[in-house]
Amino acid sequence: MMGSTEDMGAVRRPTLPGEVLRHDYLEPNSVTQDAFAEAIGMSRYSVNQLVNGRRSVTAETALRIAKATGTDPEYWLNLQRGIDLYEAKQAIAQELERVRLIVPPLSDEEVFDELSLDAGDGTREPSRR
Repeated sequence: MMGSTEDMGAVRRPTLPGEVLRHDYLEPNSVTQDAFAEAIGMSRYSVNQLVNGRRSVTAETALRIAKATGTDPEYWLNLQRGIDLYEAKQAIAQELERVRLIVPPLSDEEVFDELSLDAGDGTREPSRR
């Protein structure tokens, strides 16, 4: 799409999961990193690393944080995924420019058909054309 921020190269770095944890959950509820670490069964050091953006959210950590904050683990993993994709794109930006399309994208109708495929046992068997 012409004119989007992505096309202009001005994509803002996504918010770190630790920043969200600190600003939206810990600080407003006067919860210290020590108390949070104890509540989720992790070391204070690990929580501090997470809050300060020096540790990634793993699936296990997401489960712990979600349980303690009344959120979903997917929320925390999606925040981390945003960071991971942003950093990967920054790291290999020049290489990505050389990658060429070899499989054309599906049309909207084909996407719908792919999503409705069922192998009869509850699993999908996608087939490309």
